[in-house]
Amino acid sequence: MKHKVFQFIPKEVFKMKRITEALIKKLLPRRDERGDKRDAGALLCVCGSEAYPGAALISTRAAYRSGAGLVYLLSAPSVCLSSVIKTPECVVLPCGSPEDALSLLSSEKAPRVNAILYGCGVGDKKENAEALKYLLKTCSVPLIIDADGLNILSRHIYFLEYAACPVILTPHSRERTRLLEGASLSSPEEFSAKYGVTLVCKGAETRVFSGGKEYGLDAPCSALAKGGSGDALAGITASFACQGAPALSAALCGVYVHSEAGKYLSETLSPYSALPSDLCDALPEVFKRLSR
Repeated sequence: MKHKVFQFIPKEVFKMKRITEALIKKLLPRRDERGDKRDAGALLCVCGSEAYPGAALISTRAAYRSGAGLVYLLSAPSVCLSSVIKTPECVVLPCGSPEDALSLLSSEKAPRVNAILYGCGVGDKKENAEALKYLLKTCSVPLIIDADGLNILSRHIYFLEYAACPVILTPHSRERTRLLEGASLSSPEEFSAKYGVTLVCKGAETRVFSGGKEYGLDAPCSALAKGGSGDALAGITASFACQGAPALSAALCGVYVHSEAGKYLSETLSPYSALPSDLCDALPEVFKRLSR
C-alpha cells in the first residue's frame, strides 16, 4: 500500500490564536430544526473494557449531551449493559474480545456512522492494535483517538501513515510525550505537521495544532484534574465531528465546551466534589450560554 507523503511545515509558521467564546459560536455545528437523528450525525464509540467500564459510559453520554443524533457503543457485554442503564439512548454492540470487535468492524454488520471514537478505556493490550490499524487503514470518516488508543499508537506510529481520513488525537502530557518519543520528534507542532493530524494537547493550558495552525486555551480548572475527564472531552469532540464539524473545528469546540463545563461545576459543586461524570450533566448549561 502506498503511504501518504506529508509536507513538513516549519515551526515559525505556527502562530497561536486564542480559543474564545466568539470563535466557538461561529464554529459550533448548527441544529436543523427539521432534521432527524441521522441529520444530527451518528457516532461509533469503541470504548471501555471490563476494567474500565466508566470510560465508555462517560464518553457516550458526553457525546449524546453534545448533540449527536445516534451513538453506538462497541464494547464488552458487561460494559454495554452498565452504559445503557445510565444512558438508555445508546445503541450497544456487545463483543466478547478484541478479536470479536475487529470481526464486527470489518463486517457488513458494522453500523453506518459519521465519526468514530476509539480508545477510551479499551485497555493497553496488543490485541487492540489490530483494530486500531484496521480503522486507520479503512476509515473514511473522522477518527478520534484517545487514552489507550494513544498508548497503542505510540508503539506503532507508522499506523498514521495509512490514514486516509481526518484524525484527531487528544493526549494529556504523558501520552503526548510517548507519542513524540515514538515518532522521534521534539515538538507537537512537528508531530501534527508530519502526520497531518489534529493534535489536542490537553492540560491547564490546552493547545491545539492542525494544518499549520495553533490555538490555545489558558483556563486552569482543578475540577477537571480527575480520571475520566479526558473521556468526556473525547466524547464531546467526537460528537461535534459526527455532526459535520471539520477536524479542527470539532477539536476547538470540544476543548472550549469541556472547559466551560468544568468551570460551571467548580462554581456549583466545587473543584473538590465535581466528578467527570458530572460533566455530562453540566453540558446543557454550557450550550444554553452559547446559544444566548
